[in-house]
Amino acid sequence: MATPSPSKKPKLDDESDTDQTPANSDPIQIDRNGDLTLIVGPSGVKMQVDANALRRSSKVFDRMLFGSPLGSDRTADWTVELPEDDPEALRLLFHAAHANFADIPRNMKFSQLYDITVTAEKYNMTGSVRPWAATWTLGQDLPAFKPADPDGTSYEDLQRLSILYSLDTLEQFGYFLAILVAKTKVNSNDKPLFKADYGVGGESTDSDFREWSELPLLPDSVSGEPF
Repeated sequence: MATPSPSKKPKLDDESDTDQTPANSDPIQIDRNGDLTLIVGPSGVKMQVDANALRRSSKVFDRMLFGSPLGSDRTADWTVELPEDDPEALRLLFHAAHANFADIPRNMKFSQLYDITVTAEKYNMTGSVRPWAATWTLGQDLPAFKPADPDGTSYEDLQRLSILYSLDTLEQFGYFLAILVAKTKVNSNDKPLFKADYGVGGESTDSDFREWSELPLLPDSVSGEPF
């Protein structure tokens, strides 16, 4: 059994208990005829998938499963561990990659959407979920995509901006970026800042602000350029 070393991702905040991915049980059948079992997350959630479906939808999985030692053990019990990934985020991405459209939700919480976006970027799978991007970002959660803090750019603001950029919803991205540029603070080098936390008594101090470039999903042309 082989284990890659993916970077750690945040736990997904799911909609309801019925959506929670069961751990240490029979594999979730993303593809009931799948030839590969992935063991995901620290609790070891098993998912049965078609390795070729992942290969077609993700260059990362293509290299992992067919271009590295992880793919050398393609037997009837072919198993690969992804211990630091989020099971819920990967489950949705796998359903999209296998064209299981009935298993893709129409509505998405902000925390879910960010975790899915981060995981999709990691595995180069944003294309798999782009057909739902407009629905997720323009649906009933639209008010959540408006900046709520007039005193500066918040960490949540940049998470939202990252989602819009990664999912290629460029009109929304441009609109939201313009709002953030108008209200964001800058440092002595004119680099844009976001509010990382609150200081004593609920008031922000200079040490509570960090550069946008600390957000990995934003391109350098957005996060690294002086305003």
